[in-house]
Amino acid sequence: MGRQTSELVREGLDAFRRDIPRARLELWAIVENPLTPASSKVRALTEILDRGLGKAVEHREENLNVRYVITSVTMSKDEWIAKYIKPVDRVGTGSGSDSVN
Repeated sequence: MGRQTSELVREGLDAFRRDIPRARLELWAIVENPLTPASSKVRALTEILDRGLGKAVEHREENLNVRYVITSVTMSKDEWIAKYIKPVDRVGTGSGSDSVN
């Protein structure tokens, strides 16, 4: 049998890590080149900072209409839907407050 996958992955990662200093130098050369467009310089600097400091965490806020219910009573899927899911009028089918015009 051949070598285990984890050994091959480890060897591949080691090979990539050996090239990191060269990649860093290439990115810095892009930044220092006066002929490089500003957008390319920004992208190169972003890569340098992401690798050096870690990628910034993206925060998102969304207004979701979600309701979680925890109960010790077992219900079938149909029973749960009947009890907790509020019907919403479809566009143009009703005059309820939930309808969208």
